[in-house]
Amino acid sequence: NNTATAASNTASSAYNAATAAQYDIDNLEVGGRNLLLGTNQGTKYWYNLNGNGSFGELQEIDDGYGNKGVRFTINTASTNWCVLSFAGSDSSYNAARILAGSAGEKFTVSFDIRHSNGYTPTSGMGFKDTNSQNTQWSASLPAGLTLPAGEWVHVEATGISNGTARSGQHFYWANLWPVGTLDVVNLKFERGNKATDWTPAPEDIE
Repeated sequence: NNTATAASNTASSAYNAATAAQYDIDNLEVGGRNLLLGTNQGTKYWYNLNGNGSFGELQEIDDGYGNKGVRFTINTASTNWCVLSFAGSDSSYNAARILAGSAGEKFTVSFDIRHSNGYTPTSGMGFKDTNSQNTQWSASLPAGLTLPAGEWVHVEATGISNGTARSGQHFYWANLWPVGTLDVVNLKFERGNKATDWTPAPEDIE
């Protein structure tokens, strides 16, 4: 009868809603603490490696909100490879230790970047040693990522730890960066697939 049918439909709707809610809970991955020590301290802990081409001295910049970022000056573009890298105060060992014990887990990196002349990056990023080998974590570029000239762009990328035990792991991003200035600020690396606003590592404020 109509009453039984209505009750059945209500029960079915409730079941579907509960199933959807459980799916959302199971797939909810929230970020949190910054696993990188020493971020937003200007040029400190940043460096670049390039196959050819030339870079000027690193400079500290302010992003307009009181955050201290780093400026890379590319005088001659590399035609081979060019790596932006962050080592951090014990970050390489902190990140390496955490990634080594987290095989199959998702981690997300986020930061703000600006290139004076604009650029469309072509390569992903990750954690490798100083010889750009022995990857523990890597992530593909966000779809459609491009850097309009002189504009800040927020970048978020999620990858999975392979759980391999490594030491001396540094965050890196390799591209054929063109001539101009390249600014980076608000670097954060956190568990899960959700990037949250930049915060310093707890060790940086103790």
